[in-house]
This record gives sequence, structure tokens and C-alpha cells, in this order.
Amino acid sequence: MPYSAPEPVASELSAWNNGNGAELEVLSQYEGSYRLSVSDSALLWPKFKLVGPYILREGASAERIAEWEDSLSGDSRGLEAVMNHIHLTDYFLHHDDGLSREVVAFLTRQLCEIHEAKLMWQFPDRPCRVISTTPDDPEELDNYQITFWQKKWEATGG
Repeated sequence: MPYSAPEPVASELSAWNNGNGAELEVLSQYEGSYRLSVSDSALLWPKFKLVGPYILREGASAERIAEWEDSLSGDSRGLEAVMNHIHLTDYFLHHDDGLSREVVAFLTRQLCEIHEAKLMWQFPDRPCRVISTTPDDPEELDNYQITFWQKKWEATGG
């Protein structure tokens, strides 16, 4: 079943093909590139690693982990949540090309599912909770976030 595109992408696609419309996947066929696909793969299939007891995005330094351990007084859930969070708009620095609340919400839902699948595949013995946060004002596009932590930290209180 094809994806339902969020606005304003849906309106743009409905005008394609002499007004007969086009499926969402067609957008990549005509406007995508291999270069962007390679870049997008980092967003769509992120690299995670096990660092001591933590599952973290690749690139976490031992110094940064130690800083957060001290700052959060041993709250492992909080450490993973902070170090693993992303703001959706950090990946898209040019907001003038159709970025909207609907687009950010769509991407947030999709990326949560991707994170869940990747974490289950890579760490089947370490179930994780993936969450998204929506700002109080849904038009604050810079404040849509995704993060995750291991569920075992919930049972132990961090």
C-alpha cells in the first residue's frame, strides 16, 4: 500500500502527471539523487553501539558519557535519553522548501518506527523504548524530537 504524503507534498504530487497525480515514491525517482540517498541512509538507518551498559548513537565519547553520568547522578535512562535525542530539523537546515507541521509529524512517526526496528534488530536482548516529543506549540518545528532508552532502566529507576 502506498504512503499517504503529508501536506504540502500531497498537493504538489496531485499536480504531477498533467494533473493526474503521482505516488509519493515517484518524487525520489524524479528529484532524488544517489548522493542524497547515501546521505539519507545515515538518518534512515542510524548507527548505534553498545558502550558499557548503554546503547548510544555512534560517536558518543567516553568524556561526554562521564559528564552526563555525573550531571544526572547515575540516571541511566536519562543519560540514554539525552545522548540519543535528535531534533528533526537538525537534518534539514533549509526550512523554506515545504517544511510544515504535517511534514515534521510524518517524518517523526516514520523515524520512530525505523529506530524501533533497528534497535530490535541490532539489540534483540535489550528492548528499548522509542519516543517522540511534540512541542506545546505544534508550529515550533525545531522542537520535534526523537529519543530512546533501554526499558531495563525503567524497571530499575534509572
